[in-house]
Order: sequence, then C-alpha cells, then structure tokens
Amino acid sequence: RCTADRVKRETLLVQPRDEQGMPLVIAEGEMIKAVRHHMQSSQHPFFALVNVVPATGMLQPSWEALAQPVRLGDGDLIAGSQAGSLVLYLHDISRRHVRELIDRIFDADPRLTPPQNVEALCYPADAERIDAWIRSVEAGQPLRAHG
Repeated sequence: RCTADRVKRETLLVQPRDEQGMPLVIAEGEMIKAVRHHMQSSQHPFFALVNVVPATGMLQPSWEALAQPVRLGDGDLIAGSQAGSLVLYLHDISRRHVRELIDRIFDADPRLTPPQNVEALCYPADAERIDAWIRSVEAGQPLRAHG
C-alpha cells in the first residue's frame, strides 16, 4: 500500500491491561470481534492471524515472550484458544514478516522451546480460511493448526 494509505488513522482495538499495566490474554471470541471490526471498518484491511502452538509446558512463557515485542498498544492482539494455543492478530504485516517475527521472538528467549507449530493466515489472501476460522470458533470448534 502507498504511504498515505498506511498512515491514515484507523480505529483499532487494543489488548486490555491489568491494574499494573500488564497485558491480559483475551478470549478467542474477543479476537473475532476485533477481526470483524477491522474487516468492516478499514478501507484496506491487511493483517495476519497467527496460531502458535507452544511446546508442552510452554504456554505461559510463550505468552510472556510474545507480549513484549508485539505491538499490543498499536492494534496487535493475543488471544488464548480453547485448543491451548495462542492466536495473534498482527495488524498490517506480511506473511514473510510474520514468520521472521515469530522466529526472532523464540530464538531470543533461552527459556523457550520452539513452538510445535506456527500457522499464519493473511488477509486478504487467506480471506476464505479466515472466514472458516471465525465460523469454527463461533461454533465452538477452536482453530487447529495443521501442518
């Protein structure tokens, strides 16, 4: 997108915080509201949904590691899924940069074991799969990574 389009103000939903200012994980249903809002209200919606399946016992450390570098104050969001994974909404990012970001975060933290799986869906390229994810979560079937 051109620079003028990228710097236009958009209404973004931000990650909630506790009394100490620490980010709180949101539910997948709240993530759906944010995704729908962005698709309906943005002139040129461009984002990625990333399902990160942490290694066994790494859910909390993975959340902590992801919450630091992700732009939670600028529209990025992290939700906990019913399947025990973390779902990230990354505003205005390409597929290539998603993988680089996730790899960099996990490589930088010696506490972390690499995730079992990372799957990125990018809008608008993966619009049909994102719609399917929304319908599956609303039907009570959480997003599951495959391959």
